[in-house]
Amino acid sequence: MIRPTIVSVMNDRTYDLVMSPSAEQKLQSIGNFVRYRGARSPGEDEMIDWLRDADAVLTSWGVRFTDRTVRETNLKIIGHAAGTVKWLPPIVWEREIAVTHAAPIIAVAVGEMALALTLACLRHIPEHDSAFKQHGTRGDAAIEPKLLATRSLHGLRVGIVGASSTGREFLKLLKAFGDVEVWVADPYLREDEAERLGVRKVPLEALLAGCDVVSLHCPSLPETRHLINAATLKRLKDGAVLVNTARGALIDHEALMVELQSGRISAGLDVYLETLGDEQIPLSAYRQLKNVAITPGIAGPAGTITKRMSLFIAEEFERFFGGRPLVKPVTADMLRYIA
Repeated sequence: MIRPTIVSVMNDRTYDLVMSPSAEQKLQSIGNFVRYRGARSPGEDEMIDWLRDADAVLTSWGVRFTDRTVRETNLKIIGHAAGTVKWLPPIVWEREIAVTHAAPIIAVAVGEMALALTLACLRHIPEHDSAFKQHGTRGDAAIEPKLLATRSLHGLRVGIVGASSTGREFLKLLKAFGDVEVWVADPYLREDEAERLGVRKVPLEALLAGCDVVSLHCPSLPETRHLINAATLKRLKDGAVLVNTARGALIDHEALMVELQSGRISAGLDVYLETLGDEQIPLSAYRQLKNVAITPGIAGPAGTITKRMSLFIAEEFERFFGGRPLVKPVTADMLRYIA
């Protein structure tokens, strides 16, 4: 059997970030594995030269394909050691090139971050941390006990908006608490699948009104832009926690600001800063809020997880060239609803 040629087109920095020795070994065992070397990602002509005889390509952040790149190569599979593959040109699917990505690995980190932000808000960690660091006190006495008292996650109802890979990883972690009830709003989730997951499928409106914690795990699409807005925010219960580790565009942050300033709810936002330019960050009124935890888009691959992405793709290549189905194939019809 002719061994496939597998090429990595990641630049040196990205390669060092995501490639593990075990992944390299597996790729070398599958076929003839070669890697591009350079401080920057290859341009179009350089990419074509590297991929002219390739059967498989390993990509990650910073790599870009054009129609010409695809037309002038004979790739059979693209493995993206990162998240979204929406940057790939449609010709990839038109030529029936298989596509897979490391979303299941990233989802583990995002689910973990959703839990971390949930607990930070329930326990009012930002407020108490600020009370010590900014005011030199033992805690924030301004917290209203009747509305924003420190709470445990046990016994609460958590709403997951989007039964995506990240939503399901968050769900796995919630199950460790034993007595957390989970509702899910997702038009693509079948009732039998919801039953298998052990969750209750409900409309978004019911989820917002009925849950103590609402965590967003849906993709950024035209129909989900500002899914959380002035009208939907009013449905949230007093004392509710809103968590967003998905995309900043899901929330109308001006409307959320009004609710947060009232003290009625709290929020954990990992992707708020992606909605701002660098010059806007110092001016953001969100910096004055005590009841919000903001992190700079770090929900995705944590340092200890990034190298698992390359191994996942290597295992996908092993399945593909061994005639077995991919674990995470991305088909053309999936592009309209995935992240």
